[in-house]
Amino acid sequence: NRNLSEKRKEYQIKTFLLAAGLDFFYYTQRATKGKTLNTTIMQNIEIALPSLDIQKKIVAEMDKIEGEKEKHIKEVEKIKQSQNKIMSEYA
Repeated sequence: NRNLSEKRKEYQIKTFLLAAGLDFFYYTQRATKGKTLNTTIMQNIEIALPSLDIQKKIVAEMDKIEGEKEKHIKEVEKIKQSQNKIMSEYA
């Protein structure tokens, strides 16, 4: 699912920026109002990064949670299909 993958990446970036203390909303609103993100602004943004080992642990945990979420989504879909089948039998 390419669309799901892109949404996941966007979510992870926003989550990371929020956790890093970067006001993502402020910068995106400036850009949409015609006040672009120029190189000066971008060069002055400081983002504290955890060590690579910690980053890998975060990604592994997020992947695990994402897998569980997708499993539950599939289970919910099966339940909906069962409900629809029951409703169509008595309609």
